[in-house]
Amino acid sequence: MNNKTGRTMAQLKNLGVLLSALVLLSACNVEVKTSTEYLIEGNNFFKKRDYKNAEISYRKALEKSPNNPTAQNNLGVILNELGRYDESIDVLATALKTDPKNPIAHYVIAKAYLMKKDFPKAMDEAKMAVELDKTDPIGWKTLGEVALAQNDNDTAVSALHEAVSNDDTNDTTHHLLAVALGNQGDFEGQVEEERKALSISAGSYEARLGLIKALMKLGKNDDALKELNSLQEHHPENEELKELLQNSSK
Repeated sequence: MNNKTGRTMAQLKNLGVLLSALVLLSACNVEVKTSTEYLIEGNNFFKKRDYKNAEISYRKALEKSPNNPTAQNNLGVILNELGRYDESIDVLATALKTDPKNPIAHYVIAKAYLMKKDFPKAMDEAKMAVELDKTDPIGWKTLGEVALAQNDNDTAVSALHEAVSNDDTNDTTHHLLAVALGNQGDFEGQVEEERKALSISAGSYEARLGLIKALMKLGKNDDALKELNSLQEHHPENEELKELLQNSSK
């Protein structure tokens, strides 16, 4: 038997072993998934708010591809949602070692620090995120949230204007901008932004309540009362709404 024939037989033998292994895995119902498939699986769990299984899928994606920035970023987001902020920061610190110019990692870390009430670090991370990518509305939104938490309404208004200019379809961003404008005493602006938020998500309690309070500040009590009665129909036991109704009737 010549060398060429020997190599061919060895390759066929290896192929046979591989096929046998795949058949065995299939028979045992063992799924062989790629990092990308685990990532997609995690995203589907995330959309369903199944954060526990999303975490599992993202960690499996990272087992397959340890430096996958999307899996690292998404795992950080999930850990924030689960209230495990220190773990989120650690995961994303690893991501930043691979790519220091990863804006998503920076604003997810900023969110974690915000939830830990470490506002200076949150502000540094949020500013870094928008410096790296001035087109990402989530980065600007995060900066606005951090600024609001520190009562820095000028920075909040500026950041949230940038956020809505890059994405005008997020009701929460419009509401946050409304809050910042109201804090500045611009109640007309607050009304406008709360109405934009409600045009996107009519069931937003926060936006409807903000609209009511802004209308009251403007002395538009009839309009405020109409909105208030409508909101209370959906939240009849809400003590804050009961108090507002009592005050509006005085």
